[in-house]
Order: sequence, then structure tokens, then C-alpha cells
Amino acid sequence: MFKRSATWILMVVVALSLVFTPLQKQVTNASTQTVKLYMNNSFMPHIVPELKQDTVYIPLRNVSVLLGMQVEWLAAEKTAIVSSTEKNIKLKPNQSSYTVNGQKASFSHTPYLKDQQMMVPLRWLSTHTEVNIKWDQKSRAVHLDISVDNLPTLSSYAHLKTLLKQMENSPYSIQKQSAMQNERSEDSADTADAGGDYSETNTQVEGVDEADTVKTDGTYIYQLQQQQLFIFQANPANEMKLVGTYTIKDQSFNPHEFYLDAELKQAVIIGNSYKEHSTNGSDTGEADSGASMKKMIFPRYGTSFTEAQIVDLSDITNPVLTRTLELEGHYVQSRMIDHSLYLVTNQYLDVYTIMQEEGELPGPVYRDSSKSEQPQNLNWSDVKYFPGPQSESNLMNVAAVNLQTGTELKVESFVGSGQNVYASKDHLYVAVQKWRSEPNETSTKPSTGTDDPLIDRMWVPQGERYTQIYKFGLASDAITYAGQGEVKGGILNQFSMDEHNGFFRIATTTGDMWRSNQNTSKNHVFVLNPNLQQVGSVEDLAPGERIYSVRFMGEKAYVVTFKQVDPLFVLDMANPASPKVLGELKIPGYSDYLHPYDEQHLIGFGKDTIELPVRDSNGKQIDTQAYYTGMKIALFDVSNFEQPREVDHVIIGDRGTYSELLHNHKALLMNAKHDIMAFPVTVMEVKGAKVDAYGFPAYGEQVYQGAYVYHIDPEKGFTLKTRITHQEAGSADNQEAVYHEYMNHIERILYIDDVLYTLSKKQIKATDLNDYSDIGTIDIPVPEQKYDNRIMTEELSLR
Repeated sequence: MFKRSATWILMVVVALSLVFTPLQKQVTNASTQTVKLYMNNSFMPHIVPELKQDTVYIPLRNVSVLLGMQVEWLAAEKTAIVSSTEKNIKLKPNQSSYTVNGQKASFSHTPYLKDQQMMVPLRWLSTHTEVNIKWDQKSRAVHLDISVDNLPTLSSYAHLKTLLKQMENSPYSIQKQSAMQNERSEDSADTADAGGDYSETNTQVEGVDEADTVKTDGTYIYQLQQQQLFIFQANPANEMKLVGTYTIKDQSFNPHEFYLDAELKQAVIIGNSYKEHSTNGSDTGEADSGASMKKMIFPRYGTSFTEAQIVDLSDITNPVLTRTLELEGHYVQSRMIDHSLYLVTNQYLDVYTIMQEEGELPGPVYRDSSKSEQPQNLNWSDVKYFPGPQSESNLMNVAAVNLQTGTELKVESFVGSGQNVYASKDHLYVAVQKWRSEPNETSTKPSTGTDDPLIDRMWVPQGERYTQIYKFGLASDAITYAGQGEVKGGILNQFSMDEHNGFFRIATTTGDMWRSNQNTSKNHVFVLNPNLQQVGSVEDLAPGERIYSVRFMGEKAYVVTFKQVDPLFVLDMANPASPKVLGELKIPGYSDYLHPYDEQHLIGFGKDTIELPVRDSNGKQIDTQAYYTGMKIALFDVSNFEQPREVDHVIIGDRGTYSELLHNHKALLMNAKHDIMAFPVTVMEVKGAKVDAYGFPAYGEQVYQGAYVYHIDPEKGFTLKTRITHQEAGSADNQEAVYHEYMNHIERILYIDDVLYTLSKKQIKATDLNDYSDIGTIDIPVPEQKYDNRIMTEELSLR
């Protein structure tokens, strides 16, 4: 593992005399002018450089710690000690000399104290660190860039405590995102249609697979639910049968999704497990590896793991567990490219225990059963951290393994966390949304800019939302840090990100929709170069609205925003340095997911809306408000980029109608051979008045659940070919019956040759794609469970 955070050799890309000459010329008569500080493309508002006697001074402790040094202040001696494994530097304020490993040296400009901080010349700091220094004349900013190869590591467990201590007063914080998750081009493509005889999972990028709960290899259908992976023979469709079942023995393992590697004849089941530990160190979990996970590795009472079980499918009738991979932390996301698996987890750090315990807790834990049944842990000195502000008491663990070559699981750990993941075939990007408070925020309660005096009296925190982006290079058996950057605003989901010709594109929203002053919401698209430095942007789209969906397609980007109506923006991304808006279409409703049909047509899946009056206490209309109603499908013609148009649209049901597709793109099936698309939907219909007595749109009652199958004509639009359901007519009105109906909800749709297969938790139904006649059904032997109110509550909350 690479460990050079303490190797401090001068690597100044631009000679310092050249770097600061423009600065010195301009500040001779204006020594109090502001200078911004950036570290690896991240703005450091809490670190304020000072210009004094034509020299830039920076706070020693703040910058040194971020660069991988430890700083100690000896109050009695009024001496600062900056140390690493190779250097020990002692310096005092207002003295022109200092020592390096006992050897005397001199300052060209003397350090001094200001507000209990030691201020040192930036030029001096550069001679003792491996950092690139650049001066940006246009923005009047100093940039400190640590090369990718020199990403700092924790020098010790004490260093970890120092970082955690800093986070207590950090002006930064991680910002949790909502549950909304949610081109036909060389970068992104519909892979729901494999272009062959069977469908594959609908993924964002061609050649980059995403895990799901249902897969097929053209011969068998695989479905993961509860603790079992069911394998069904699909052909002939009128003779479907269950041929194999893999049962997960470890009841502490909660499987989420899986990959299917048809060439290797393997399934990779991914989920979370939780290992509990007694106070005497014995493991009380039920995992096969539990007995070996002693207190020497896990001193905590419980640990969350991401687990991948590799199942051999060579004998389809007898699937066998052959390998288990475990990585500490909660599952974030994963990708599979060819035969290589990449995992990302968030590991919570128990800050209280770390700070209070006198001993050293072990580092991140992982296990690869093909190499050892014993869990391993990384040394803290192997854990890296990103230059810049630290705000997250978490570790982000990333791992890679090549399942074909059988190489050992390789793990990297970083202080930080991840939320959304985008992957091309060469790189993986992890994005995390954060909040940066203003440097000198006071308790003043500023105006929100609204007309409501109650809202206007609310305290609104001052600062900005931004997104930190971490880039990793993907090898067949390894994942390595490749850089970081940031953009203002927060992203919606993985489709807000894209890579094209080496450039990274990202769409964000800043501000809040309910504000009407300068802090109202605005939308932006940024282009970053391979070093994740911003080179182009389109900013301030649709003020007062937020992004609902994004799709990048080669040299074009499509962005949907919404508040009252749905503007679809078409952006030209051909020139990374100068992206621009080409056209805009405003229509009622909005799209939660955009899917490319071909190079000239785009399909939007979302909600229809109705605009109703807002009245004051006297009944006078003072405004209007848009409310969502039924599900809307729209076909857009974007052949004329400057004048996109809606070819056709379909509205399904009324308010409350819901489809998993609106937050999970994997629920969509596209079949180019038959020009059809299919998706599951729960249809709600209002029996009486559409608007209630209080002026709000009424919620409907459930009337149908199943798959809607549409034929697509790019010139004419959509034609409903059939509806398929697994529900039984006349279910009783009680919770137990509601649960059984939930088990019959169609969740996935796939095809093999000319047969359409719909899958619920209890049944697979085969339908002929030529005339849409029923071919046959097979029941899935899922163990009966008592009604769980949490299941229905979760589904209803998504409506």
C-alpha cells in the first residue's frame, strides 16, 4: 500500500517567485485584500490567508493537518512542533530561526501569532511539503494541490483522533439526501434490451452492470427474495419449472440484490449483515465466519458489514456457496464490469469510544474466504484521507476483486463517505452532498425573502450546499484514488453524473424552492476535466425550480426542472469549455426518469400535475399551486434541438398512482424487436370529485396493479397493447389480504425470445409477445409470512 504522506520533498510546479510575483505587485498598496485558498479544487473558507508585507501567510495548524502533518503547541515554551515520521520541525512566533530534525534553519519572513493561531509564510510551508502551488490571477486565489500519488494517510491512531476532534467545530457537514433515487451513445445506453434473444437489466452505462433482484441468461430466470435465490427453467414457457434453489443459511445476512455472471456460471449476492458481540469477546452472530470474529478484531458490541456471497451455478440444480467477501460498513452501491466486482461501503466511526478509549481500536475489517476464514483489518496507517475540509466521522471503504482470475479482495479505506455512485468502464465516481456554513456566521436571523411574516422570522442557516466528488480508477482487480473536485449545489441521483471523452459532467441544484430572494433555487450543469477542475458550465437554469431528472447522451444533455410546469432543457455539451442551452419545452407535469428511445427521441416517466388556486382567509385567490396527479409518460422528439416537442403523452390513474420505475430505473423493460416498453404500476382512481372541499386534489383508491405494455411509434406515440396482473379478483378487505395482494404485485418484467415474463413475489407469468395471450404461470414457493405493517407503510409512503 502506498504510504508517502510523510515524504516531504519540494515539488513546486510553478516556481514560487513566478507564482507570487503578480500577487506582490497588486498588494503592495492594498495589503488587506482578500485571498481565497483552495485545496485540491475545494474552497477553504475557514482558512483565511493574510497578506502582510507582500507575503501570503496561512494558519499553520489548519493547513498542516490537512497536508498530513501533526501539530502540537507547547504553551510553556511558546513553541509549535510540526512532525511526521521523517521530520520534526520546531518553530516559535516572532523568531526568524527554526529547527528541522535538530538542524537550524532560517525564515525569509518571520511567523507570528494572530487570534491564537500561528501564521507562517506559505512559501516556507511549500519547502517542507510535497504540494503543488498555483496562483490564479483571475480569481485571486492560491491553489494547493496534492498529487494523486501523495494522498495523505493517517500517520497514527492519534492522527485519526486529531481529525475527529477537528470535525467537532468544522463549518462543514454532510447533508443527507432524500429517498428519491433515482443516450443511446458510447457512454450511456439502454441495456434493458440486450439486442439478442433476452433482456438484461436496464443500466445507466453500456458495459457496466448493476445488481438487481431478477436476472436471466436466456435459459433460466433467477429471482432473489428473502433468504433464497430461486432458479426457474424458462423454456418452453408453457413448461416453466423450478430447477434449483440457493438458501442463505446466515440469518443475519439481509440480501439486497445480485449479479449474474453467465460466462463464469456464478451469482454474486450482495447485502448487509450485522455481527453482534458479547462483552467477553465471543461472537453471537450466526455467520459461518462468526466464531472467528473475536473481540481482538471487534471490540464493539456490533458491526455492520457489506457481504457478497459467490454462488457456483455449474450444477443449476444444486447451487453452492464457494466464496464469501465481507467489507466493514453499510452497503452504498456496487458495479460489475466484465468479471470484476467493485464495492463501496460507509463505515460509521464510534467517535465517543475512539476518543475515550485509552487503547487503540482496530482498523477497518474485511474478509475473503478464498484466502482465509479469519477476518483481516487494515492498519490505521493504511487509511487515507482527502485533502480539504473534514466533516464526516465515517470511513468510505472501496474494494475490488476479479472473479475470473480469483485474485484476493483488495481494499482501500478513506476518511469520508459516499452517497451516489456513477461508473464508466474506466472510472468510478462517488458523490457526497455537504453543507458549508459561512466562515463568520452569527446568530442573526436574516430575511428569507418571502412574503410570509411567519416564515420570514424563521432562522435560516447561512452557507451553501455543495457536492464533493471522488474519482477512482478501475483496474480489473483494483480500485485506486484518482482525484477529487467539487461543484456547488446538490445532485438528484446517479443520472446527474456522466463521463464523456474523459470529461465529467454533473447537474446540481442550489438554494431552496420556497425562497424568493437571491437564495431561491437555481439549477446548473458543470463540466470538469480529467483532474476534476471545472472548465465549463451552464448556470442559473429555471430559478425557483429544482431538477427532477437528468440524462446525458453523448454531446447532448437533457434536464427536467419543475415547480408549476415541466421545462425540458436541451443542452449542447460538445464543447466542454462552453456548454449551452439549445432549446426548451414547457408542458404540464414532470419527468422523474428520462430514457433514450433512439438518437432523436426521449421518453419521460413521471407525474401529471394540476394547477389549483391558493386563497387567503377571505377566499381571495392570491396564487396558484401545482399538485401531482396520475402517472405521466411522454414521448419527446428532440431531432430539432432548438425546438423539442412532445409527440404524445399518456396519463395513468389519478393522484396516488405509483410505479417503482419513478425511483428505480431497473423496473423498466425495453424491447426493440417488438418496439414495446413495459413497467409495473399500481393504479389509483378517484371515484368522486377530483378536488375535495378544501381545494386539494383527492387521492384515489387502488383499482389495479400489474404491468402495462405499450407499443412505441416514434411518429405517433404510445399504444397500450395489454395489461398483465397477478392479483386475484375480489380480495377481502383486511390487512392479511392486503399483504397477500402485495405479494402478488408485479415487480419486474423481462423477455426471452418472443415471450414476456412478469414476476411478483409469488408468481411468474409467461405471455406471448405476438398476440399477448397467456402461455402459462408458475407459483414461487415463498414461505408464508404474517402481515408486516412496515412493508405496506413503506410502499404507501412512496406514493
